[in-house]
Amino acid sequence: MYCAAKSTIERMNESLLTINVIVADRCFPIHIRREEEEKIREAVKHVNELILRFKEKYPAGADSKISTADYIAMAAVQIALKYVKLKEAKDINLFAGEIDNISKELEDYLKSEE
Repeated sequence: MYCAAKSTIERMNESLLTINVIVADRCFPIHIRREEEEKIREAVKHVNELILRFKEKYPAGADSKISTADYIAMAAVQIALKYVKLKEAKDINLFAGEIDNISKELEDYLKSEE
């Protein structure tokens, strides 16, 4: 899919720019911070790969009611699930870190009392 003016990046100001990205064969101009461009392009690539995998796994036939929106929705759920799992793991790690800190403080306190 070709996106009109895909290669053009309009300068909005020193920190913002507009880029065109293609998701599910549709072109979207988005305004981003310059330092996020690479990550956004990587994210868009990941979304398109997920959509393609769902299209391959659940092909839409002539009598199928599966639409592009359905594939996008399935990809969104997959990405949201990964986000929830990562957030949960981060919360657990933060909690474990706090327990380690408290444990060390307790050990230090007990040693100082000896």
